[in-house]
Amino acid sequence: MTLGTFFILQGLNLGVTRMLSGTVSSSSISDMDGFQFGPEVFASDFNLGPINVKILVLWWILFVVVASWCCQKTKVGNWSSRSAWGRCGSARAVGVPVKRVKIASS
Repeated sequence: MTLGTFFILQGLNLGVTRMLSGTVSSSSISDMDGFQFGPEVFASDFNLGPINVKILVLWWILFVVVASWCCQKTKVGNWSSRSAWGRCGSARAVGVPVKRVKIASS
């Protein structure tokens, strides 16, 4: 089922890409629109006093903050963190639909 879904999504990706751009390949990635912004957004660095900080550190901090907020403050994040660690009985006791969460997360 998962492999079949992957093939469907891959076909959709190829079809939509060909429909929008007329092709599904490029001779060089640097020729693509917007490529010049990639290194600025994901591979740059800046100075914080005497320390040189990579931008990837800030991206990592952002993703950790967003993931932590989602796990602590949303209902689904709370459900998944309670039922994912094998505490199904206690999760069920506080109202977590354990079967539904396990099926959705697998």
